[in-house]
Parts: sequence; C-alpha cells; structure tokens
Amino acid sequence: MDNIYLGRRRIFTSCLPKALQPDDYIGDTLDRDTIAYELTKALAIHNENAKEFEWLEKFYLGKHPIMDRPQEDRQVNNKVIINHAQAITRDFVGYTYSAGIQFTPRVAERTEDIKIITDFLKAENWETHISSLAYDQSIGGVAYLGMTYDKSMQNGAPFNLIKLNPVNTAVVYAAHNSTLPVFAWTSHPVKKKDIHGNETTTWIYDVYTAYEKYRFESMSNTSVRPEDLKSIAEHIYKAIPIIEFPNNEFRMGDWESAISLMNAINSLASDSINDVEQTVTSYLAIFGAEVEDESDWQKIQRNRLLVFPGQTGVNQDAKFITAQLDGSSAQLLRSYLEQSLKFVVGIPDRDTGTAGSDTGISAEVRTGSGDIEIVAKNKVQYAKMGARRLLKILLWILSPQYISNKIKIFDVDVDIPRNKRDNLLTKTQAGVNLYRMDFPLQDIVAMMDVTSDITGLASRWEAEREAKAEADKLALQNESDNLYPIDEKTEADIE
Repeated sequence: MDNIYLGRRRIFTSCLPKALQPDDYIGDTLDRDTIAYELTKALAIHNENAKEFEWLEKFYLGKHPIMDRPQEDRQVNNKVIINHAQAITRDFVGYTYSAGIQFTPRVAERTEDIKIITDFLKAENWETHISSLAYDQSIGGVAYLGMTYDKSMQNGAPFNLIKLNPVNTAVVYAAHNSTLPVFAWTSHPVKKKDIHGNETTTWIYDVYTAYEKYRFESMSNTSVRPEDLKSIAEHIYKAIPIIEFPNNEFRMGDWESAISLMNAINSLASDSINDVEQTVTSYLAIFGAEVEDESDWQKIQRNRLLVFPGQTGVNQDAKFITAQLDGSSAQLLRSYLEQSLKFVVGIPDRDTGTAGSDTGISAEVRTGSGDIEIVAKNKVQYAKMGARRLLKILLWILSPQYISNKIKIFDVDVDIPRNKRDNLLTKTQAGVNLYRMDFPLQDIVAMMDVTSDITGLASRWEAEREAKAEADKLALQNESDNLYPIDEKTEADIE
C-alpha cells in the first residue's frame, strides 16, 4: 500500500434548506434546484472514503499486501499473515460494547416509557445492530444506521432499523457548524433489462433532509444530474433518519494508523519462515570428490548436492550453502514491532512479565491496560451522540400512541456500560474505605471504577441504603415494643 490512510474525510456544504438558515444567511437554498449539484459534490469526496473503507475491510478479513509480494529471484517466498487487525477490532468491540447501548430514565416517572422503547428496540434486534455498527466503526472509522416508519409493525415495532453500508452512505454537515447534519443519502444498485434483453444498472439515491426525501435514479454511481430527480416527498421524522456513528473526531479506524507496523510484522514472519525453509532445502557442497558415471550425476541433482572435484583424499570437505538470519536479532525486532503496535492502538501488552510489588494501578501502567479504557471512553462519546439523534426520531415516532407525549430527550440517559470486573476485590476494598470516610456515594462509585453507569449505581446504592436504614429503624422499634410491652390495665388504673 503506497498511500497512508488518515481517517475518512468529512463532507461539508454551505447550501442549507430554509429550516436551517440563520437570520444572516447569505448562501444558496438547498431545494429541488440545487440538491443534484450538492449531492454530486459530496459524492466526489465520499467515493474516496468508500474506496478506503473497502480496502480496510479487506485488510481486516485477511487480504494483506504481503500476499501480493512477487516471487522475483527468491528461492522460496512464503507469505505469512498474522492478522492483528482482526484481533484488535475483536478486543475493542468486545470491551467497549460488552453490554451494548442502553437507554435509561433520569427520573422515575419515565421508567415505563423507557421500558416500552427498550422492548421495541429488542424487537428490531437492537443488540445485533450495535455489534454490526461497532465493527464498522472499528474497521473503517464510521458506521451508519437508518430508521424508517413501519405502520404494519411486521417485526413488532412501529419502525425498522436498517444497518447501512458505509460504502454507499454518507452524512453531509453544515460548513458553519460541523455537528449540524444538513442532508444524508444511501444508495443501492438496481439491475434492469431493456427491450433487447441487455442488462443495465441503475443507481437509486435516497437523499434525506430533516423534512424531505429526494429520490434520484442515475446510470452512474459517482454523480447525478438534475434530470435524474424522480420524486420529492415530505417525511414525518423531523430529523435526518440516517444516523452517523463516528469512531472518533477524525473518522479513523482503531488500527489503520498502525498498518505499516502490521505489514512489517507480516514481512518479518514470512522471511523467518523463508529462512527455515532455505536451510532445509539448501545445497550441500562436497569438495574433493570424483563423480564416476552419469547415474551419480542424476542422484546428485535429485539430492541437491554440489560436487567440486579435486585430488582424491586431499582437502575433502562438505558444507551446506545457506545464509541464515540472526535468530536473536529477528526475535528482538519482532518483539519491538509487536510492542509498538500495541502501544499505538492501545491494546494491553501480555508479554511484560510480572513484578513482585505490583498493585492494580502499577500493573495498569506497566501493561498499558489503562490505554484500552482511554480509547473506549473516546469511542463512547461519539456513539452516544449518534444514539441521542436516534432517540430523537424514536420519541417522535412513538409519541403519543405508545409512550407519553410529555417525555423529552433530556429525560433519557444513554448508557454504554462496560465490563470492569478486573481487580474487583481491590476496587471494592477501596470503596469500603471511602465509604467509612463519608465520601459522597457518587464520588465513591467513580473512584472504584467498577461500572460505566456511575449515576445509576450511586442512585441505587442510596435508595438501598435508605431502605435498609428504614428497615433497621422499624426492626429496632419492634424489638423495643417486645421488650417493654405496655400494660393496658395499669394505664387504665392510672387514668
């Protein structure tokens, strides 16, 4: 690979629909007259992103540059792939989204509404969609999810979730506000036969703004013409129903910055195998030997021998002709490359050995296990942004028929909890000490680092503590009544 990938390019436009134009707006209006031109401009950038995504996806699946290494003058040419890309994606996806993406209520009054939303999402295989999005995020730096209204509720929910291919999908943002989506599209090919039986491919582009849907039918997958516009219709979502889930600010995959390191590791592994094979298949040179007849020459060639005649019995010798790599140097280089790879991408190093004075924190520093948490936290922030945009459309579709029309987007939290059970004994012991020192519960939960749902755990802890205190008070009162019963007759006599 000659070029270096630096993340997917963001697409911007200064042409806004009327609903998004500020008071001092001076640009063109995005409408039926300008949408074809703006889409073609965006496709020019998107097509470069699509090529890179396809290459990265093939790299993830195992098509590495080492496979294209020519034979040239090599005696042996083994091609060994150590697919670190697949392992890195697996680890990041499993760690970051171990419990998926969850919607939780901020106030108790919205608990039932959130349960209904969660049930509908499960009917649409929400967990599977999140896993699929997470892999696209990790591999190509960006993922897309589409949503459509489904009045028939074929899957048990009044909407459909559609995992969209980043090769055929993109979101365009406002030039004056990089977080404001202006329009988005997804495309797919349709094959048709003409009256002569010849097959042609037509590309369908579904382009969405916050209030309208444009459909183009084009013979090209790189551009559209104004005459390709076939229909314009309003939609009900009041937002763009194509949601982008970026991996980070630069739309960069989890390992694309380390592709050169992975290529170097593949080359080193391949040449190490070549070295072994060359030793096994090397020629044996025999000095000072005579070949008597033709059959001996045939045996010599078959057994990979080189014979150098000389005076019989004088300076006779036999040596293998081979040039071997220095095993120690090769191992040091391999270890250096693998450690550099783990450092760059943020994967903990399993080969750092142990230290007798290790504690939880020092072990994290030594092995780099805290790096994966840093990467995951960054990914989570962008995933939450996409989830909130999805939630906005969900609330609009479900309210008021299925959920209360009083629920607002700020009534719902987006949680992406992760498995943090490592060093659980040490963490909980620290929590006990902090609790005895009367630290606020939310601070204790944050410092223990046993969950991503800090507010939720602290709230449940507080509620359980209050319930236990009330139960203990009631039990103490009952015990007191049993020890000192009131003598009703005595009271009557006193009266």
